[in-house]
Amino acid sequence: MPELATIVDQVALPSSLSQNPRIVQQIQRLKTSEVAANVLESARVHRQSASQNRLQTVIPRAQNSSLRAATTSAIGKRQNSTTQTVLDMAQQKRLGSVQVLSSLWVSKIKRAGGKLEQLDRYSIDEMYPHDQLVKIVFDSILVKTRTAYEEGHPGTLENFTTRNVSFHAHQSKSQHSILRMVDLQDKTMNELLQHFATLGYITAQQVGIRKLSIRLVIDEKFLPEDDIWDDQVTTGSGNRSSLTSARRSSSAPVSHPTSARRSSSVLVSRATLARQSSSTLASHPIPKRKANNDLNPDTHQSRQSAATPSTPSGSGSSAPLVRKSAFRPRKLLAREVVLQRISFRTLLYNHEQRQFFLSKDLEEILLPVMWKEDEQLGLSRSRDSAYLGSGTAKHAFYAQYNGKEYAFVQCKPGCTVAENSKCLRAELENLADAHQLAEEFKEDLRKEGVKFPKFRFNYPGAFIGKLVDEDIENIAHFHEFLATPLLPCGEADSPIAKYTGNDNVGEPPRTDRSITALMHAYMHYTYVMSGKSLLICDIQGMFDDKMELCLIDPQSHSDNADIYNRSYWDGGKAKMESYVNHHIDSSNGCAQNRFCNDLQIMKIEIEN
Repeated sequence: MPELATIVDQVALPSSLSQNPRIVQQIQRLKTSEVAANVLESARVHRQSASQNRLQTVIPRAQNSSLRAATTSAIGKRQNSTTQTVLDMAQQKRLGSVQVLSSLWVSKIKRAGGKLEQLDRYSIDEMYPHDQLVKIVFDSILVKTRTAYEEGHPGTLENFTTRNVSFHAHQSKSQHSILRMVDLQDKTMNELLQHFATLGYITAQQVGIRKLSIRLVIDEKFLPEDDIWDDQVTTGSGNRSSLTSARRSSSAPVSHPTSARRSSSVLVSRATLARQSSSTLASHPIPKRKANNDLNPDTHQSRQSAATPSTPSGSGSSAPLVRKSAFRPRKLLAREVVLQRISFRTLLYNHEQRQFFLSKDLEEILLPVMWKEDEQLGLSRSRDSAYLGSGTAKHAFYAQYNGKEYAFVQCKPGCTVAENSKCLRAELENLADAHQLAEEFKEDLRKEGVKFPKFRFNYPGAFIGKLVDEDIENIAHFHEFLATPLLPCGEADSPIAKYTGNDNVGEPPRTDRSITALMHAYMHYTYVMSGKSLLICDIQGMFDDKMELCLIDPQSHSDNADIYNRSYWDGGKAKMESYVNHHIDSSNGCAQNRFCNDLQIMKIEIEN
């Protein structure tokens, strides 16, 4: 290898080498130190001259006037990250993205005549793809606003939900129009931009720059008192927060007779309502389901390559993955996960006979591929998680059946096959009983002219199935499963609300007092109308997209004397009586419950 001195004599030393201390030391050790010194000095002068020229040169760019002005003013006034954000947003707009400026407003019901007041510190300015669905975007904005608010007000997360927060088109400080999510949630952001333009919510200039302004409006009762009138502190740049981008498919419910009879007692309706005895009502056959040949395609692409579907026993090939199609319109799904087609048979339930019959028809259900991994992560409210949540004995995963979203429910590992089967069948029986009694309860309220909040049980469309593949290790824990229609379960949705417990009715919460009173009256109604043979308890649920309360996973106490045949939640006759007595004796109990009084539940007499 030639001597370094020879190289220095023949070739001009690059300026980058003169900045390296090791190279400088090596050159200084050379005998030709005078040559090295000259080279270093030449490199230093060249570097200084090059830097000056570079600063004085303006590189022409294909920018519009606004972007060029923003870039020029950024020199010496803005950080590089801020300038880059402007450039990124401009690039996204060229690709068709929509800019959304959102702000948080408080509805002043008690003061100022219902006036809306803005909380400036919680504004977000962000870009969203033109083909992203409105529901997903608005949920994301709500969650980010909630997270920022939670930093200064711990314990308020449960109040920032789609039930308590409404979205409005912001036109000016004094003008705004409510956005009905039930009409817009399936639209894309491009369609939302067109919607704003058609209704005159934005100007032609805003259409051109693809910019929308929306308000998140929350009632003042959901915010702490100290934040409602004191809103001078701001974070981030200017007044904006520093947040940045970082069932069975029957069309109508099947009517079944009330079969809350766990003993030989016969249920009959009260004479004052002149209703026919429930034991004489005709039983309707359960319609068979058609095999599904075209289930929904949306999946989570980022996890698709890592998914390894199982190979069902005897199938000879891997279960097909359900992939996203570029030729189908986007459909709003609660979860975007990779799914696989699995065969099963339905266990048809006869409500009157209280028996299950295995169907001969083979059907398909879409189950998640990465369910084990998602359960370990425990992210039950994330859009890319197949895990939905767990209870005391069961856990639930995301599934699709006949193009609809479902919860796939089984007992936790550690239970036996027999325990899993018994638990799931008892839960479906509870749902059937609770649903039938709820329909009668609502009908009685209507006959008495009583207005009440809408509610229902998640029974229509629910079913029990049995996987046909022998090897299910990578599919599920057990062959038998319970499937119920999926309810809103995202980060922006309200969590499950509990209205009664298993031991007693409990006390009404700070909010939803009317609904809680209704649920307590319904619980009392089930006890009386079943001839004191059954009491529906542990009443809980959430609000669906139409803001109707949907109740899930009820438990029950019965007069079954055989403790070995009871489900784990059934406390028997003693628990029923204790439960009802707590409702009657409570300070907020039966005597103060307007629904109990309207139906005169305490005076109902059941014929035996």
